[in-house]
Amino acid sequence: MLAALAGCNGTLQFSDPNATTGAGGGPTDASSGEEVRPDVDTADVATPDVAPSDTATADVPGDRGDGFAPPCHKDSDCPVNKLHCDLPTGQCVECVGTTDCVVDPYLRCETGVHRCVECLSSGDCAPGAACDPAVHICIASCRDGGSCPALQPFCDGRGACVECRTNADCFRPDLCDLSIGRCAFCAGDQECVAPNLRCDPYNPGRSRCKECLTPADCPASAPFCDVHGGICVAGP
Repeated sequence: MLAALAGCNGTLQFSDPNATTGAGGGPTDASSGEEVRPDVDTADVATPDVAPSDTATADVPGDRGDGFAPPCHKDSDCPVNKLHCDLPTGQCVECVGTTDCVVDPYLRCETGVHRCVECLSSGDCAPGAACDPAVHICIASCRDGGSCPALQPFCDGRGACVECRTNADCFRPDLCDLSIGRCAFCAGDQECVAPNLRCDPYNPGRSRCKECLTPADCPASAPFCDVHGGICVAGP
């Protein structure tokens, strides 16, 4: 015993006589026979890289975020001649420039929304009228006591000539869109019924409720929006 102690390095280690070792050299749990391993931080364990292609789903048509219409590269990719290809977005739209707008009074292209509108600035309107910046229609002014045109005979509190002040000024079933003082079939989507569920802010009048205003309103079976006609159409 003394000889054994003399040969040690001064550190005494005692082992459980009932403990066994596993295949990896570590102790095993006597109750289960499984090797007991030290705790390992899972953050230190590398996981295999998985390429995106390894988890890809089947290639099926999907909504690109702006509807199901395939991207266009030229005007002929659009199903009707009233739609034009906007190359930066690859979408068929009503206009990409003023030359695409030919229906009076909507002769200007608002390129931010690709819609044909009546005006882009007050310079596009008759003298004494101003361009409404939200819906891009010309509204005559009566602030200086001037007379209003026959189609917008009322001078409202803002000093603007309007067609209506209340629904009573409009023919039924039209209602008065107070924001622009025009009689229209709708002032918002809530006034529209199927299949024409969208209220067109740029086209006040009886045909204001439309099936679509953008391709996102259309189904995969008819993915293009002919916004001028207000209907969804199939591909060319």
